[in-house]
Amino acid sequence: MDFGGKEAAWTQFINMIREECPHCQVENLVVMDGAPWGYTYIDFTKVRPREAQGVGPDPSDRLNSDWQWFIRECQELRDGIIAEVHFRDRNPITIRGVKTAMGRINGLLGGDKAKPRRALAVA
Repeated sequence: MDFGGKEAAWTQFINMIREECPHCQVENLVVMDGAPWGYTYIDFTKVRPREAQGVGPDPSDRLNSDWQWFIRECQELRDGIIAEVHFRDRNPITIRGVKTAMGRINGLLGGDKAKPRRALAVA
């Protein structure tokens, strides 16, 4: 395939989709000289691998691999708002966020400036 001299731009875009956002929608993709140049944002969904098991009645069983994954994702985010979290059978299965053109994960809707409407815990 001939990339018209824009192999680097196409490689960067393809790798970003394959590695960072395999389930996504790119909004306002800017194409220059036949290659991706920029975008407004990427709306993506992260999907937890499905080898996880259900939660048992014993408190030590409550942190199954689904919950461990979700906790790690929240720890990696540190501060911000996750746009959506989907649960199935009492376990987190997907989180949704938005990646801005500046490379910042922004399903966080303002992150440090956001104020929760309902707090789950008081520090």
